Amino acid sequence: MAGLNLWNWAEDVARSTGQPLLPHGGQAAVCYRKLVAANVPWLFELDEFRPRWSARQLTVLRHVLGTAVHLVRTATR
Repeated sequence: MAGLNLWNWAEDVARSTGQPLLPHGGQAAVCYRKLVAANVPWLFELDEFRPRWSARQLTVLRHVLGTAVHLVRTATR
């Protein structure tokens, strides 16, 4: 849940401060979708969802969330 919350919060901060948004295409989109499905599986007509991450997806997820932390930290100074 924390990863999805951070991603969404950083997007809100980026939009409200005019900063570039986080990556959205390719594997970033897959990662975001997996985070959403894990947190609100009923949106995907599932009872539960436990994501399985490839090495590439974990790399992308770390990059996006690291960028999100940086964005929030620099925008709130």
